[in-house]
Amino acid sequence: MMIGKTQNITKHLPLFLIVDKEEQQDLSALLQCDKKSVQCLQVQTAADCLKTVMQKNIGVVVIDENLPDLSGLKLVSLLKKMKPEVEIIFTTDCHDPQKEIDARLAGILYYGVKPVDWTLLSQIIERALSKQNKNLQLSGHA
Repeated sequence: MMIGKTQNITKHLPLFLIVDKEEQQDLSALLQCDKKSVQCLQVQTAADCLKTVMQKNIGVVVIDENLPDLSGLKLVSLLKKMKPEVEIIFTTDCHDPQKEIDARLAGILYYGVKPVDWTLLSQIIERALSKQNKNLQLSGHA
């Protein structure tokens, strides 16, 4: 009986999604090492991100500013309209104060300039996923 409950909870746990045209194995490997229950997916386009968010229980999304089909900032706005509960981390190659303000106003959780501190980022992601997991359990959806 306990196994069924564990499988049910795991099935509904929010996932972590990376949206970047470049492979981000450092972050997904770091999260996989620290937390065996964290499931990480990666897509390379905004279109694939939107499709994945609609099909899966995504809790946290790391979005790179430069995507091949849409700006990362526009993707943040679209995601927040579709699923306001999704936590978003925005990454960029160079700091632009106005872009950071715009991203924060759009509702991001964290703004990171590459090279990103992967350890800090993994801690932010784990906290956000943990908070969402607790909310799921409290609401009875897990």
